[in-house]
Amino acid sequence: MTISINLKALILKLVTNKKASWLLTIAICIVVIILYRNLGKFLLTDRLIKGSPFAAGVGYKESHLPDEVISMKSLALKAKLSEFRMTSLIKSDAARYQRAFEFLYPIRENSKSEFLFAMNEESVGLGCVEIGRDGSVILYKCNRP
Repeated sequence: MTISINLKALILKLVTNKKASWLLTIAICIVVIILYRNLGKFLLTDRLIKGSPFAAGVGYKESHLPDEVISMKSLALKAKLSEFRMTSLIKSDAARYQRAFEFLYPIRENSKSEFLFAMNEESVGLGCVEIGRDGSVILYKCNRP
Protein backbone atom coordinates (compact mmCIF):
# COMPACT_ATOMS: atom_id res chain seq x y z
CA MET A 1 0.00 0.00 0.00
CA THR A 2 2.82 2.40 0.81
CA ILE A 3 4.50 1.53 -2.47
CA SER A 4 1.45 2.55 -4.49
CA ILE A 5 1.10 5.80 -2.50
CA ASN A 6 4.78 6.59 -3.08
CA LEU A 7 4.44 5.80 -6.78
CA LYS A 8 1.44 8.11 -7.07
CA ALA A 9 3.35 10.89 -5.30
CA LEU A 10 6.37 10.39 -7.61
CA ILE A 11 4.21 10.56 -10.75
CA LEU A 12 2.46 13.66 -9.43
CA LYS A 13 5.83 15.35 -8.80
CA LEU A 14 7.07 14.44 -12.29
CA VAL A 15 3.96 15.82 -13.98
CA THR A 16 3.95 19.07 -12.03
CA ASN A 17 7.70 19.73 -12.41
CA LYS A 18 8.25 21.45 -15.80
CA LYS A 19 11.72 20.03 -16.47
CA ALA A 20 10.67 16.53 -15.47
CA SER A 21 7.49 16.91 -17.52
CA TRP A 22 9.55 17.68 -20.65
CA LEU A 23 11.81 14.71 -20.02
CA LEU A 24 8.81 12.46 -19.45
CA THR A 25 7.17 13.69 -22.67
CA ILE A 26 10.34 13.12 -24.69
CA ALA A 27 10.80 9.65 -23.17
CA ILE A 28 7.22 8.70 -24.03
CA CYS A 29 7.65 9.96 -27.62
CA ILE A 30 10.86 7.95 -28.03
CA VAL A 31 9.18 4.79 -26.72
CA VAL A 32 6.20 5.29 -29.04
CA ILE A 33 8.48 5.82 -32.06
CA ILE A 34 10.49 2.68 -31.23
CA LEU A 35 7.33 0.61 -30.75
CA TYR A 36 5.80 1.91 -33.98
CA ARG A 37 8.98 1.20 -35.93
CA ASN A 38 9.26 -2.34 -34.56
CA LEU A 39 5.57 -2.97 -35.16
CA GLY A 40 6.10 -2.13 -38.83
CA LYS A 41 8.99 -4.59 -39.02
CA PHE A 42 6.86 -7.22 -37.32
CA LEU A 43 3.98 -6.85 -39.76
CA LEU A 44 6.11 -6.82 -42.91
CA THR A 45 8.41 -9.75 -42.18
CA ASP A 46 8.11 -13.52 -42.11
CA ARG A 47 6.36 -13.52 -38.76
CA LEU A 48 2.99 -12.51 -40.14
CA ILE A 49 3.33 -12.48 -43.92
CA LYS A 50 5.45 -15.26 -45.33
CA GLY A 51 7.78 -13.20 -47.51
CA SER A 52 6.61 -10.42 -49.75
CA PRO A 53 2.84 -10.23 -50.18
CA PHE A 54 3.41 -9.50 -53.88
CA ALA A 55 5.67 -12.48 -54.64
CA ALA A 56 4.44 -15.18 -56.99
CA GLY A 57 2.69 -18.06 -55.28
CA VAL A 58 1.97 -16.30 -51.99
CA GLY A 59 -1.34 -17.26 -50.45
CA TYR A 60 -1.95 -20.62 -52.15
CA LYS A 61 -2.27 -22.51 -48.88
CA GLU A 62 -4.17 -19.72 -47.14
CA SER A 63 -6.73 -19.57 -49.95
CA HIS A 64 -8.06 -23.09 -49.18
CA LEU A 65 -7.93 -24.09 -52.82
CA PRO A 66 -8.25 -27.79 -53.58
CA ASP A 67 -4.87 -29.48 -53.94
CA GLU A 68 -5.75 -30.49 -57.49
CA VAL A 69 -6.17 -26.86 -58.52
CA ILE A 70 -2.79 -25.88 -57.06
CA SER A 71 -1.25 -28.87 -58.88
CA MET A 72 -2.84 -27.74 -62.14
CA LYS A 73 -1.35 -24.25 -61.72
CA SER A 74 2.08 -25.69 -60.99
CA LEU A 75 1.99 -27.92 -64.05
CA ALA A 76 0.68 -25.12 -66.27
CA LEU A 77 3.45 -22.76 -65.20
CA LYS A 78 6.16 -25.40 -65.71
CA ALA A 79 4.86 -26.18 -69.20
CA LYS A 80 4.33 -22.47 -70.00
CA LEU A 81 0.80 -23.07 -71.22
CA SER A 82 -1.33 -20.40 -72.82
CA GLU A 83 -4.43 -22.61 -73.02
CA PHE A 84 -5.67 -25.94 -71.68
CA ARG A 85 -8.67 -28.24 -71.46
CA MET A 86 -9.96 -30.45 -68.67
CA THR A 87 -11.50 -33.89 -68.58
CA SER A 88 -15.15 -34.40 -67.75
CA LEU A 89 -14.24 -35.76 -64.28
CA ILE A 90 -12.63 -32.44 -63.33
CA LYS A 91 -15.51 -30.49 -64.88
CA SER A 92 -18.12 -32.60 -63.05
CA ASP A 93 -17.05 -31.13 -59.69
CA ALA A 94 -18.44 -27.62 -60.08
CA ALA A 95 -16.42 -26.09 -57.23
CA ARG A 96 -13.14 -27.57 -58.45
CA TYR A 97 -13.86 -26.56 -62.05
CA GLN A 98 -14.77 -22.98 -61.15
CA ARG A 99 -11.75 -22.52 -58.89
CA ALA A 100 -9.41 -24.00 -61.51
CA PHE A 101 -10.88 -21.77 -64.19
CA GLU A 102 -10.29 -18.65 -62.06
CA PHE A 103 -6.98 -19.66 -60.49
CA LEU A 104 -5.32 -20.60 -63.78
CA TYR A 105 -6.11 -17.20 -65.31
CA PRO A 106 -4.57 -15.74 -67.54
CA ILE A 107 -4.14 -19.25 -68.94
CA ARG A 108 -7.44 -19.87 -70.70
CA GLU A 109 -9.57 -22.94 -71.17
CA ASN A 110 -9.99 -23.92 -74.80
CA SER A 111 -11.91 -27.05 -75.77
CA LYS A 112 -9.60 -27.46 -78.79
CA SER A 113 -6.32 -27.17 -76.86
CA GLU A 114 -3.75 -29.93 -77.18
CA PHE A 115 -2.98 -29.74 -73.43
CA LEU A 116 -5.28 -31.81 -71.24
CA PHE A 117 -5.54 -31.94 -67.45
CA ALA A 118 -6.73 -35.28 -66.07
CA MET A 119 -6.93 -36.97 -62.67
CA ASN A 120 -4.77 -40.01 -61.84
CA GLU A 121 -7.71 -42.41 -61.96
CA GLU A 122 -8.80 -41.32 -65.45
CA SER A 123 -7.89 -42.91 -68.72
CA VAL A 124 -7.30 -40.65 -71.70
CA GLY A 125 -7.13 -41.25 -75.42
CA LEU A 126 -4.33 -43.06 -77.22
CA GLY A 127 -3.00 -39.90 -78.85
CA CYS A 128 -1.96 -38.36 -75.53
CA VAL A 129 1.53 -38.24 -74.00
CA GLU A 130 2.13 -37.43 -70.35
CA ILE A 131 4.06 -34.17 -69.89
CA GLY A 132 3.97 -33.85 -66.13
CA ARG A 133 2.43 -35.12 -62.93
CA ASP A 134 1.81 -33.29 -59.67
CA GLY A 135 -0.15 -34.90 -56.87
CA SER A 136 -3.30 -36.43 -58.33
CA VAL A 137 -3.23 -34.36 -61.53
CA ILE A 138 -1.57 -35.31 -64.82
CA LEU A 139 -0.94 -32.97 -67.74
CA TYR A 140 -1.05 -34.56 -71.18
CA LYS A 141 -0.16 -33.27 -74.63
CA CYS A 142 -2.67 -34.74 -77.06
CA ASN A 143 -3.44 -34.58 -80.74
CA ARG A 144 -5.90 -31.77 -81.29
CA PRO A 145 -9.49 -33.00 -80.80
